[in-house]
Amino acid sequence: MNKDCLQFIMNNRISGFQHPTRENIMGLFHKVSHSNGDAKEQVAQYFRELNGEQGFLNDNDLMNLRYTLVNDCFYFCEYLLGYNVDKELVYNASDYYINQINKINKPDDALKFLEELTDTFFELAQKKRLVSYSFRIERSLQYIDQKLYSPVTLEEVAAAVSVTPQYLTTIFREETGMTLYQYIRNRKIDEAKMLLLYSDEPITTIANALGFSSNAHFSASFKSVTGHTPSSFRRKRIDMFSISDHF
Repeated sequence: MNKDCLQFIMNNRISGFQHPTRENIMGLFHKVSHSNGDAKEQVAQYFRELNGEQGFLNDNDLMNLRYTLVNDCFYFCEYLLGYNVDKELVYNASDYYINQINKINKPDDALKFLEELTDTFFELAQKKRLVSYSFRIERSLQYIDQKLYSPVTLEEVAAAVSVTPQYLTTIFREETGMTLYQYIRNRKIDEAKMLLLYSDEPITTIANALGFSSNAHFSASFKSVTGHTPSSFRRKRIDMFSISDHF
């Protein structure tokens, strides 16, 4: 540790500066994400109860804002990954927000950004999976998440976790209560629901992107899981938005 680093630490401690601890951030995020209320209320509660201050990371005020927001993004990712939220979903959301940080030019931008960031991560927190499985099943689920946008086969997953397809079939059903193909289908449909609700991508594009062999295959799979066709599911969301616009 060099002299400048020691001097920085001493000055911070003398000033009475106190960081919010990792445990405080994680614990508060857990508490708030389990509280009643919509995402906006959860965000307000989070900032109201957070103890400590953001770190001083750069002499330039704008750069300091940007660095602290990257730090916040890291902590939220830590929480979600610790609760088995799809790693690729978390990493890609994090990449998006870190890229957006470069567009922040004033404190008001930073506050708006941080509220959007926490809103998104509170939403992702609803996707956490609290059940833990054996090492090979956990690795299988991670592999499926990584390959969600391509056709995935039993043989491919088995090879990735170094077991035979027959053995993986047996232990996967024993631990999860479903077949590997049922799990893959359900994960793809979950992803499709998000794309149908929050993107304007055509249904054909979504089906192709998620590795379905045809539109008919995608529609049949989607309806068997949700009870709706992809188009009726999307229309239902559009109707909800149009109703809310009148209030």
